[in-house]
Amino acid sequence: MIKPINLGLTERQNLLLQRARMKLDWSQRKRIDRGYDASLQRRARSIVERVKQQRALYAAADNRARRALLLVADAYDKIVEASDVAADQASWRERQYRVESELKRILLKGP
Repeated sequence: MIKPINLGLTERQNLLLQRARMKLDWSQRKRIDRGYDASLQRRARSIVERVKQQRALYAAADNRARRALLLVADAYDKIVEASDVAADQASWRERQYRVESELKRILLKGP
């Protein structure tokens, strides 16, 4: 569903614009409407472009977070394997849990 564009005009401003248009003759009204329509089209295109850019950024961030999650798990597993002391291993697992939970939070947050 397409949402209508809100120009941010108050009800009073819309009423004044409508009254002013009624006082114009047909050709003047047509010329103003063309300009208004062109302005709306430009604004709509910029909004659509901004939304596309935001979605692309969200998708890229999601992809990077997923990749980082895999790399972090692998890196911490190697660190834990290299450590001989059980206390160090527990410490590394705790850090791994914190990093992975933060990355998962980023993934779940989404757009």
